[in-house]
Amino acid sequence: MHPTLGKQIALTVQDAFKMDNNLIVEEYDLYQQLPPKMQTELVKLIFGKFISRFKHFFNSCEVGFRNEFII
Repeated sequence: MHPTLGKQIALTVQDAFKMDNNLIVEEYDLYQQLPPKMQTELVKLIFGKFISRFKHFFNSCEVGFRNEFII
């Protein structure tokens, strides 16, 4: 694959996840295949503002539970 095409594909997928929060739920199989660290990074990237609004609740939860709850 040409590097430019690969970069365009990656940017398109990134934009899709940023702009369509339902996409992460619709593509749940993909999410489940990610390592836990990447799941956490993805949840923070997409739902960071939501997490900060409810930090009084989420700060007392384990990260894995928080991720599953949000998804």
